[in-house]
Amino acid sequence: DEIHAMGENPEGAEFYRLILDPKSANADQTSPNGGVGTFYTAVAASEFRPRSSHVFFNVPNHASLLCQGNSTNSLAEAQLQFSQGATLQFLRIYANDSGDQELTVALVERCQPGTAAGNATTTVLGSVLTANAPGPLTQSIGFPAATTVDNNLCIYSLQVQLGSTQNGCGVGLFLDKARVQWIE
Repeated sequence: DEIHAMGENPEGAEFYRLILDPKSANADQTSPNGGVGTFYTAVAASEFRPRSSHVFFNVPNHASLLCQGNSTNSLAEAQLQFSQGATLQFLRIYANDSGDQELTVALVERCQPGTAAGNATTTVLGSVLTANAPGPLTQSIGFPAATTVDNNLCIYSLQVQLGSTQNGCGVGLFLDKARVQWIE
């Protein structure tokens, strides 16, 4: 189950995934680049932190995040900051795929209830999954048009899974960096 693979407990809180248009994969290559009010938040591999003490990550000289074979968990996370009210547009990753395992990077929003006590709501705003093609790659996904940042109630993070399952690591999977494009 994808929710468990991300290290989340679907019984502990509300958990959602936005429905994305299949044509949004690598759509940032056909969209206008930059312009007034366009910003980029880049996250280097060294900024990701393990989600468990049973993860052994390494950032070798070329600054890629990799999960060592003796790890029992393949999840890492990096916090993000955007301007209040910003509209998220694209998530692009730069990575290396081993060909037999998959690397996933997801942009996740966690929100507290606005007016009453309750559990946090977790929403996967978008995720990029490598295609089991060996070698260096870059891939992106577009977000739905109304994906707006709410810093008053929500926090944002990138979650990476270096393997096809939560337990254990994929050999030869490296994440170099991730970049989110957004507008004000």
